[in-house]
Amino acid sequence: MQSTLVLAAFTTVCALALLAHSLVRRFVRDAVRRTALQVDLPLDEATERLVVGRFRRRERWAGTGALLGGLLPLAFLLPGDDGAALLGATGGDLRGFAVLLGFFAGTAAGLGLLAWRETIRPVDEPGPRVARASVPVVEDYVTPHERRGAWVLAGAGVAVTAWAGLREGPGLPGALVALGIAVPVAAVVVTEVLLRRLVAARQAATTPLALAWDDVLRARTARDLVTVPLTAGAYLPLVITSRAEAVGSLPDGVSLVLVLAMLVTAGVSALLDPRGHVRRRLWPQPPAPSVAPPSVTPPSGPASPAAGPSVPGPRPGAAGAL
Repeated sequence: MQSTLVLAAFTTVCALALLAHSLVRRFVRDAVRRTALQVDLPLDEATERLVVGRFRRRERWAGTGALLGGLLPLAFLLPGDDGAALLGATGGDLRGFAVLLGFFAGTAAGLGLLAWRETIRPVDEPGPRVARASVPVVEDYVTPHERRGAWVLAGAGVAVTAWAGLREGPGLPGALVALGIAVPVAAVVVTEVLLRRLVAARQAATTPLALAWDDVLRARTARDLVTVPLTAGAYLPLVITSRAEAVGSLPDGVSLVLVLAMLVTAGVSALLDPRGHVRRRLWPQPPAPSVAPPSVTPPSGPASPAAGPSVPGPRPGAAGAL
């Protein structure tokens, strides 16, 4: 139990560090500027203020979810508590897994709740707005391998859980098997519904640059949503297989195979650069920062109705003022 408390203390410090980071505006601004370099988008002063505000909200929700998720399992797994029976008679060795699962699941839940709020965010910006010529789809914001990977991982988790539950031997607690089957499937269904709501939500942007950054932030929100079924499909089966190996329902080594598969999947995903996906799909040419037009002195003599500064129009196929 002592190692479980040490692990819970570590996850608590990580969550508090994330919350503290969100309180220091300079740190968040630096993170925004690093993102601007990664996605190759310029920033003007007005757009930076909006982006910094949304980054801070994301860190606060993620930190709060991680803090609660890391501490909540302790309420059920303390010695003498009947809730520890969920892991079975030898569940003490798995309490650390439960704390880690709570930490990552809490983070994913916090980001998922924020993403849900984004789908109902009111659009009340005054003045003209910028709209695009085409209607974006979910694949514009989240890479297909991440989205389909969540489905595959959830299905694999359900299959492994069912296999462990049906094996002969001491077996697994029924509640644990039910969680391993129901949670990944529910996470995939809810995520798909929210992804479609997110993409269908109206966008409030007064410049092409603001619209491009709204797309980047929307893509981050979509990826945050996908982390929910990914977390449920990865860490919950890991807890179940570890428990099944402990009671003899599964042969040793299944958990190790799952860990290696998750590491390989994460490495492949990083190599495919999912953060730059939205730029390549929706903004192959980055919009220029908003700059006030220079003052033009009218020429002396009679005014010509055709005279005046030339104002460039919107980029064809990208965005234009409504």
